[in-house]
Amino acid sequence: MDITLISPCCHVTSYGLTCINLTNALYELGHTLSLIPIGNVSVDPKCAHTHTNIKEALRKGQLDYDRNSPCVRLYHSFSQNQFSGRGPHVSFVIFELDELNEVEKFQLSNVEAVITCSSWGKDILDKEIKNKTYVVPLGVDDKVFYPGKTD
Repeated sequence: MDITLISPCCHVTSYGLTCINLTNALYELGHTLSLIPIGNVSVDPKCAHTHTNIKEALRKGQLDYDRNSPCVRLYHSFSQNQFSGRGPHVSFVIFELDELNEVEKFQLSNVEAVITCSSWGKDILDKEIKNKTYVVPLGVDDKVFYPGKTD
């Protein structure tokens, strides 16, 4: 499936890291990704294994994205009114509060679906907006973070 992803793409923010890991996971699952970055792109040189997929997704996002593919915006819940293509438009939000303000409610109510990382987030979204919501838990990249014993 072709997917357009609009997101920060950097190694210094949670959204940026999520974008990098999501890009690689989607490629591993056989999807084609078009990445439209928010802000500057920066990928940690120590994570060179991520560069090939990011470069390909960026190229597709600039030159070759499918305007009919699902478009996912991975960013703040108050900044969900900027999408590309005809959709469907999907918001992927990460938040820490248990209540949404009016801007967040309005913007998240005007997309086809909303993705969040936890059941807690889904419960809040289900209470605050009348929209399809899905949980996509974020994982740990075991190529970057190695399991270890704790004392």
